Amino acid sequence: MKRAFTTLVALLVLAASVALLGGAAWMWSTFGSQGVITSALGRLSGSPSSQAVLFDIASVGIEIPTLPIHGTASIVATSAGVAQGSTEILLATAPADIANEYLAGGRYDVGQFTDGAWATRQVPGVRDLDAPNSVDWTASAVGLAPRIPLGQELPVTVVVMNASGGPPVSVLLSLELRLPETRSYATTLAAFGVGLLFVGLILLWLAVSRMRRRGGHETGSHA
Repeated sequence: MKRAFTTLVALLVLAASVALLGGAAWMWSTFGSQGVITSALGRLSGSPSSQAVLFDIASVGIEIPTLPIHGTASIVATSAGVAQGSTEILLATAPADIANEYLAGGRYDVGQFTDGAWATRQVPGVRDLDAPNSVDWTASAVGLAPRIPLGQELPVTVVVMNASGGPPVSVLLSLELRLPETRSYATTLAAFGVGLLFVGLILLWLAVSRMRRRGGHETGSHA
């Protein structure tokens, strides 16, 4: 009875060890050593004369990932280098009314993500857009690959344009989930997994040893 119980406990401990080590391996393979996972959203290009592209994050079909560990989701726009002059990109978020007020009367496109690809609809305008630094953006960043964090509240209106203000706009968009705690979580899971592995192997060895001793006694008494 004791042998059977010890064997059962050993197998349960080994199963838990495999689960923990598998979880640690999944975290390392998915998030890497930096705790970052990226999902490409494809290329977004505006019309030749449009100075900006506007889209709503909810219409793109993106869900902000939620895991039982703290992290930040960000949208990244990498310059595709189509515009003349500066290829730096302005990436900004704002309430819909503020973004629409800034773009009103200007030449811009409305982007929509459908069936894994971007489609744009041109909005004709009669004026050049004002300098983007005049807008009270919720968040903004400028660079060759600007990144801005996304909150949990949806929808989020996003405006993409060349930092120079000139057309056309062409960027590669991606969604980035950064979970810096995954490294420590993976290490902790691996440590517990290895510990349980040793405990399980020891228990299994004890169970097998008892079986051998029992078999030896039975053979001796029979003789």
